[in-house]
Amino acid sequence: MRKLRSIVLAAFMSMIVGILASGFTQEAQTLVEVTPLVMGPSSPEVSAAADAKIDYSRHEVTTIAAPIQVPIRKSSEPPAASLEIDAPTTHVGASQPSRQVPSVDAVPAIVVTAPEPETRYVNVALAGGQSVVDQGRGPVLFPLGDGFPPYIAEHDMTGGWARFGTLRAGMKVNLSGLVTGSYTVGQIITVPKKSNTNELKAFTQMPKVMLQTCIPGTSQMIVVGLY
Repeated sequence: MRKLRSIVLAAFMSMIVGILASGFTQEAQTLVEVTPLVMGPSSPEVSAAADAKIDYSRHEVTTIAAPIQVPIRKSSEPPAASLEIDAPTTHVGASQPSRQVPSVDAVPAIVVTAPEPETRYVNVALAGGQSVVDQGRGPVLFPLGDGFPPYIAEHDMTGGWARFGTLRAGMKVNLSGLVTGSYTVGQIITVPKKSNTNELKAFTQMPKVMLQTCIPGTSQMIVVGLY
């Protein structure tokens, strides 16, 4: 009895293996007969012939799974603050602190002091005519006659230009010796050499003292009026 059961079980297993082998062989033949897909446009007849050769019932249809939705975790951080800056609120009628305006009297006054004018010191130790002037020993009190103020002359080459030719209006001149006093330079005129006293009428106002010297390299002389 046990031997008969073993024979029946072996026959059954042999039949199962035959059926499975037959199925794999037929499926392999069917897969070989499948016409490869051709990309691109094709005529309806070709598509129908291809569909006729493919047994769609023997193939499984793969279903594309729906996209996995990953839940987005909400951040626990607070929302970003606005970049707009609110203007300060001004309440109508509210008292505002007053600003202290400095008094004008508190600003110290700036005093600009004009520089003192240059002072020239001249000592008149000689008196005489042209011969004394030609000696070149310094300023000479030259006689012009009545009605004229003191007239002091000196050659430019013997110091007259450095002493009288560099004077400018507004400067101070202190005289000592035969003529004394403190004076201010006023009008300065130019006259020809060897001219007479008529040229002195060019002064708009007759000076108190006149200083005369030649202009180097020219035929002109200057006469400086002291007031």
